[in-house]
Amino acid sequence: PNYTFVSSTTKCIIDDDIAIQEIDKDYLMVVLDYNYNKNLDFLKTIKNKEKVELLVNPVCMPNCPRRKKHYDLIGKLNMHIPVEEEFDTCPNEASLFYKAKENPVFISIDDIQNIYAPIGFKNFKIEGRTATVYDLIEILVYYMVKPEYQLEIRQKIIHNL
Repeated sequence: PNYTFVSSTTKCIIDDDIAIQEIDKDYLMVVLDYNYNKNLDFLKTIKNKEKVELLVNPVCMPNCPRRKKHYDLIGKLNMHIPVEEEFDTCPNEASLFYKAKENPVFISIDDIQNIYAPIGFKNFKIEGRTATVYDLIEILVYYMVKPEYQLEIRQKIIHNL
């Protein structure tokens, strides 16, 4: 089949050499680990920036020690594989958007326009599968709507829920 594959951020690759090797593999896209978001020295060295997607609003704090375990558990639960471990809430999780904006590796609209796009990045991933509907509205309005229309669009969406 003519499937395309994306390398997921759930691999939690934080070694520079391994990250570059991952980008050089035959993936359509590589979602780079969010811990690289503010490492501009490393990001500038990437040759295939068109294959890289940056996670703009991670809910995990940098270097979260539970992140890989949580990704593995979520993956098993999504595939209906029984798990004996309990999914514990992470104290480092910024699951609400206003908290995610305080995350040191958060990428703002201003960052996209003035830092990442000028050095060649064009692909940005929005995290939201665990967000509440109201938080998802905030995330999408922030990233997808021009500031002068945000209040109007937010109110129209909420009114139509």
